[in-house]
Amino acid sequence: MAAASTKRTAAMGGAKAAPSAEKKQTDRFYVQKSKHRLFQQLAARETGPLEHMKDVFLLAAAVGFRKGLRRRIDEERQHVGFWHYFSETRDVPLLQCIAIAETRDVAVMGDRNAIVEIAQEYANGGIDLLADMLHE
Repeated sequence: MAAASTKRTAAMGGAKAAPSAEKKQTDRFYVQKSKHRLFQQLAARETGPLEHMKDVFLLAAAVGFRKGLRRRIDEERQHVGFWHYFSETRDVPLLQCIAIAETRDVAVMGDRNAIVEIAQEYANGGIDLLADMLHE
């Protein structure tokens, strides 16, 4: 039986394929479910100040970062968008800058998962302050 396995492995090009060490890049971003309504209100086309949910997310992340309000999403989360919603020339550089400032390491630019996680946590911290600022 071992000989058959060895022949099969040799026929497939030698050694067995090792599991991929690379993590899959996330293509989604989330907010804390209990705060999702705030994001929706700020992105409401008729009444909200911003047109798209991704714009609210970006602004909340920037405000959260500026005020040092990084908060883990400890409860259920709600999907609000995809990575491809972000402009590669305007939005992604902002998220990368926040991640670089947070980690103090430019290598984070190549780690979309880390960038998204950091942005989600700052957006989670910044959304309450943003909602208060916009409703004053």
